[in-house]
Amino acid sequence: SLSVTAFWRFFEASAALVYDSSLLGYTSPIAGQRYRFQVSPTVGEIQLLQALADYRRYQFLNPFTLGVRGLHIGRYGPDAEGVIDGQRVFQEMYLGQPWYVRGYYGVWSDCQNSGDTGDAQSCELLQQLLGSRLGVVSGEIRFPLIQQLVLGTVGFPPIEGFVFGDARVTWTQ
Repeated sequence: SLSVTAFWRFFEASAALVYDSSLLGYTSPIAGQRYRFQVSPTVGEIQLLQALADYRRYQFLNPFTLGVRGLHIGRYGPDAEGVIDGQRVFQEMYLGQPWYVRGYYGVWSDCQNSGDTGDAQSCELLQQLLGSRLGVVSGEIRFPLIQQLVLGTVGFPPIEGFVFGDARVTWTQ
């Protein structure tokens, strides 16, 4: 058995504009905004530009907090898909991580562990969660369930409830 490993020569740099004026409550942000806009060009034997735009806004509407987020991460350029000379150099982005969209975390392992039985539904969904570009929009309303709980001399932190909605899309060139 002969194994050949390819080594790629490339250089990557990043520049970002980051801002955060969010005001934190005891359990989560309650007001303000935060954003990060970043570009990461890769040059050399691999040519691509990765771009990230992440914007979040929090509005306090006593006693509720409304939070919204928009996120885009994408690879652009001739090698954006990660396949060079027929060889996969890096993986597609996976949108099923809980910090992107809630509820899809187990899809990767469900499909990979299905073996010969081929869980077609999980694997079809997995294909929808992979790509060189992804977009997410989400919103949530947070509200206090228990503002302060004291049992004897012991105090416990507040407990929040929330209702959320996420929308997502992935695509390739």
